[in-house]
Amino acid sequence: MEGISAPLTLLGADLRYGRGPLRVRASYLHGHLENAAAISRKNRRLSTNLGVARTPVAEGARSFGAEAGYDILPHLGGPAHQALLPFVRYEQVDTMHDVANGFFADPRFDRRVTTLGFNWFPRSTVAIKGDYSVRSFGADRYRKEKTFGLSLGLIF
Repeated sequence: MEGISAPLTLLGADLRYGRGPLRVRASYLHGHLENAAAISRKNRRLSTNLGVARTPVAEGARSFGAEAGYDILPHLGGPAHQALLPFVRYEQVDTMHDVANGFFADPRFDRRVTTLGFNWFPRSTVAIKGDYSVRSFGADRYRKEKTFGLSLGLIF
């Protein structure tokens, strides 16, 4: 933003573990923006004719996610070249985690998603995925969003 120095610091970690039929993944990301208050004040003065958001900018944002899956196909007597992994995943993303004094941390930007699903690999290069997710927000006044997804993936 013109006239404002805004260095951004990001810190992230990613963990993946697989042993036998077990698969576990986790990730964490934290961001810190210097001079967020000055940017937020400047945003307030933007013209509504521009059609851009005039919301405050947070000093800090963070996300966390964890997922665990287990290949059950060997226990069901399925073909050795296939895999069927039911999984559960939890994610939290809060893009207004830390705000400058005098600014409101809007709870709609604190999102949590719980997902149940499966990944079926009928071939090593094909994935069929299905999941059901419930997304909630940082305040009870916002309705939960429930979604179902089904997709086909090709690995090459």
